[in-house]
Amino acid sequence: MSLLSDSCHTRYHAALKLQKVYRSFRTRRKLADCAVIVEQKWWKILDFAQLKHSSISFFDVEGPESAISRWSRARTRAAKVGKGLSKDEKARKLALQHWLEAIDPRHRYGHNLQYYYVKWLHSKSREPFFYWLDIGEGKEANLVDRCPRSKLQQQCIKYLGPKEREAYEIVLEKGKFVYKQRGMVLDTTEGEGAGASGSKWIFVLSTSKSLYVGQKSKGTFQHSSFLAGGATLSAGRLVVQDGILKARNA
Repeated sequence: MSLLSDSCHTRYHAALKLQKVYRSFRTRRKLADCAVIVEQKWWKILDFAQLKHSSISFFDVEGPESAISRWSRARTRAAKVGKGLSKDEKARKLALQHWLEAIDPRHRYGHNLQYYYVKWLHSKSREPFFYWLDIGEGKEANLVDRCPRSKLQQQCIKYLGPKEREAYEIVLEKGKFVYKQRGMVLDTTEGEGAGASGSKWIFVLSTSKSLYVGQKSKGTFQHSSFLAGGATLSAGRLVVQDGILKARNA
């Protein structure tokens, strides 16, 4: 009887934990959708037609476009995403991708999410974006040519917490880049994956001017990982040999 009671007790607590996790995820998804809804309503107040041009034709870069149209779209996109003035179209596109990725409860790769975001805009659905994507009218959407649903679900970006972030922090000691936590000299030309084809080492400089460096892994670890989607002063790629900066691309 005691064993039966213990078994029931264990099942009860397991079910309770599962329910809490589900509710937590559902709450995060609702908050993310609120962010999308607020953004959409804000632009309805300003100019819905302008929003439509900015959001949809923003990704259609194949057709010819006048200088006036480009400037108009640059201005509206910069204000819409809230990242300040953008210098070029690529920067504005990345801003939207990172915004979608940051507010997604699963942090799916923003580059992939953008295709489904555009599909949602074209669908004119009244459902919030993330609800539409995961359990609503768009749950069966599968953009095979651009980003299959399986790829969308698999590629989720790791967002570092404050403690995890410390392992990537770099400081300058005696003219060399050094890991603050371990005291080791940074060298992106040696070690596992350093010489691999296409291997990239990336960095971000936080608003508090802390420098973080790590190896990029497409669809898993990128610039937004370091600060969990937070604001940066600078970001890019670098090459460091024995603690000496050899090349930088920001």
